[in-house]
Amino acid sequence: MNREAGWQKTTAEWLLSSLLFGLVFVWYALSPFLDLPRLLRIEGTAWIWTPLVFLYPAVFFGLSGSFLLLRWRFWVDHFAVLLAAVGVFGLAVGLIRGNSIRYLIGDFGHVLFAVAGYIAAANMSLSRGFIETFVRRLSAVLTISYASVLFVIYAIAVPAGMSVYIGMGSEPLLLPTAYYLRTGRKGMTALCLALIFLSGKRGVVVAAAFMVPFLVSMMRGRRLWRALITSALCACLAIGGIVFIAHVGTDYLDGRALGMLLKKYDIAAPTGKALESVIAAEGIESALTTGGLDHATSGRIDEALAAIRHFKTIPYASLVGGGAGFVYPVPAWGVAMRHNVHVSPISILTVYGWIGLFLVYGALAVRIIGLYWRRPALPEERVVYDVLFVFAVGVLIYTFFAFELLSEPFLWLALGLLATMAVPRRSRILRRTELRMESN
Repeated sequence: MNREAGWQKTTAEWLLSSLLFGLVFVWYALSPFLDLPRLLRIEGTAWIWTPLVFLYPAVFFGLSGSFLLLRWRFWVDHFAVLLAAVGVFGLAVGLIRGNSIRYLIGDFGHVLFAVAGYIAAANMSLSRGFIETFVRRLSAVLTISYASVLFVIYAIAVPAGMSVYIGMGSEPLLLPTAYYLRTGRKGMTALCLALIFLSGKRGVVVAAAFMVPFLVSMMRGRRLWRALITSALCACLAIGGIVFIAHVGTDYLDGRALGMLLKKYDIAAPTGKALESVIAAEGIESALTTGGLDHATSGRIDEALAAIRHFKTIPYASLVGGGAGFVYPVPAWGVAMRHNVHVSPISILTVYGWIGLFLVYGALAVRIIGLYWRRPALPEERVVYDVLFVFAVGVLIYTFFAFELLSEPFLWLALGLLATMAVPRRSRILRRTELRMESN
């Protein structure tokens, strides 16, 4: 009887694991096509997208929570406990401040979403072969999906004179970019980088510009500090080159599809005022909002400054934050109430205060550094590990330009999988010693 119950429990765990990863697979594969009406500025299609935006995280959390309830006794580390504690603290502060229940539940739900996904993935008994197959197939599907949608935009919609929005959410493409680079498929890597560039999402371009040299440094066995410095320098050179080409090429390609794309990257576009004169006359804040920097960030500066201004008016907000459900007005946009900020650190700061910001990003930094040092010793075990690791790093960089730190599903699944695949420090040293002795 006990054996039969154990078999049923194992089968149920396998089913829930498959459903969870299947859900992520289907969502990532369909997201580019679901985003197409918005990119083509087709009115009246919000009824298709909006319900899915709420349904997907609910199902994701339901499957993750069901898996953990089925396991009952599961592994939890200090990282997950700290994130959950920060979420509960923000919930308490939000309730005390009387924040809107709608936004309060949303903020707390994002924390539960991230923690549940992380813990569930860390407790799944998935083979390396399953993870490798999942990453390989998802990489192929993502490449095809994004290439198809971008073909519709640049080869059909723009030549037909349709009004299009250049700014497709392309952070999932960081996964196939990392996978193809790690497996030595240079042509596919170049294709993925081209798709990221064509998507017009500048935050993803910055993330890719850092991620690619970082992965190359990892493959060459460089130390962490050298990998970080090399990647930062390469990213600055790549971004500077893109901005220069965009600024020079916009005038020559104005009105064409490529000209529309280059305008997204032309952060040096003229604004009618000299930046130096604005700083002298009106101060640095006005210079940021009227100069090219606000143009480059699609209004992120206006949004961030508005959130910080309102944040400063709340008692003790610097210490404990505005609490879950924090909202703020954006006068420059004529918006009386806005939730979240398109810069994850500022969004975390306004909700959880400086203490919460330090705890969240400090814990993430410690986790990322630890995972870097605990890479598997065997080369064949490192491939999928490296792909998931640099994907997580790339998404984390991207979240500095979006408020998706706690709502990007595969980021937290990847961190959970990495926690199970990472080798304890002592075991890693011993295994390296054994390999050296065998080679000698």
